[in-house]
Amino acid sequence: MSVGRWLDAFRGALTVRGRLRTRILDEVESHLLEAAAAQPSLPRAQAEAAATAAFGDPADVARGFAEELGVRSATRATRQAGAAVALFAAAFVVMGSNGVRHAAPWIVSSPAWPLAFVGAQVAAAATLATAVRFAAGGWPAPPERTADVARGAVVASTAGVLSLGALV
Repeated sequence: MSVGRWLDAFRGALTVRGRLRTRILDEVESHLLEAAAAQPSLPRAQAEAAATAAFGDPADVARGFAEELGVRSATRATRQAGAAVALFAAAFVVMGSNGVRHAAPWIVSSPAWPLAFVGAQVAAAATLATAVRFAAGGWPAPPERTADVARGAVVASTAGVLSLGALV
């Protein structure tokens, strides 16, 4: 298969968008052309066919990029959710150490106070469950665990945001 045809198939299979997509496409094209040029004894068509065969199926390569980027995204989201939950927990500790009755009156008199408290517990539990998933599968999470990790990060982040929003 020629480099041009391989790249067309790769473009169709690559689900990454934006500048990162352009960067990936440029990098892959560069590698394929270098691999073909590294075989000067072969005619150009054979060198390109050898380079694309060595690179693998375009759909498999595109899927590999998507999985790797999904793992990175889920890892980053989980870390951010964990940091947000930690800050929220620290706020509860500070309020607890001063006594809830000494907290700002708008907080304890808010009808949403129970929602905020429960939301913080859900956020903490989701973050902990996500961290356990990472620990069980290694860091970063393997591609088959990415959906679980992303779901945990979304639950933790959403619960944390709702908790903070309930207090405002």
